[in-house]
Amino acid sequence: MNYSIRKKIIKYYKNKVALMDYLSKIEKKQEVTKKDITQIIGLTNEVWQSWNYIFRSFWLTYYFGGETCIGNIHSNTLNISNFLDSDNESIAFAKIGKFNKPKMPYYAEKTWGSNEMLAKISSYYPSLARANLVGASLSSYGEYLNDLQKIRNTMIHLTEASFLDLKNYLISRNYTSPKNYYSHNHPLNFFYYKIGISPNLVYEDIFENLDSMIEAIFVYGPDI
Repeated sequence: MNYSIRKKIIKYYKNKVALMDYLSKIEKKQEVTKKDITQIIGLTNEVWQSWNYIFRSFWLTYYFGGETCIGNIHSNTLNISNFLDSDNESIAFAKIGKFNKPKMPYYAEKTWGSNEMLAKISSYYPSLARANLVGASLSSYGEYLNDLQKIRNTMIHLTEASFLDLKNYLISRNYTSPKNYYSHNHPLNFFYYKIGISPNLVYEDIFENLDSMIEAIFVYGPDI
């Protein structure tokens, strides 16, 4: 198995740039078509999935060995006592995440890049420097990660109840100054709000902070 955190980060950046470029284009023309909505939903989903794949690859790389952003590491850097080099991904994740089920089918994949899952799994490996960086970064960037996840989830599963739940959550985050480019309530509108006194639009703040989170976790410090 050939795992590479670096390649997953590159894929995430490409998807993020595509989404930001599209959101910027809408900001300039001050309107949204149905085609735009479909495109934004698709691009947002791709960004979120590629973000999750960074951390899916992260744990598997530190389990089986592979490429980080600054070098290569050997297998079982996590020092899991019942590690076997012959484990498949499902068994590996059951051991990494200390899940009750010995195997995890493809349809039960966890949201590896979520605030909740990152906090949970990183707490199991206090002797691993990178895992500690994951946990520590959540205090600075975790709310922006939650914002992206909640906006994306509501786009994918849009109902009146889910939209209201998102709106209430974002009010608690001090989202202000809406610019409604679409005539109906839609989660994409929240990308054009501002958070508190920030001069940036929400999507700019979200991705600036997630970029900083990636840098804090993967660029600095030792690989173990």
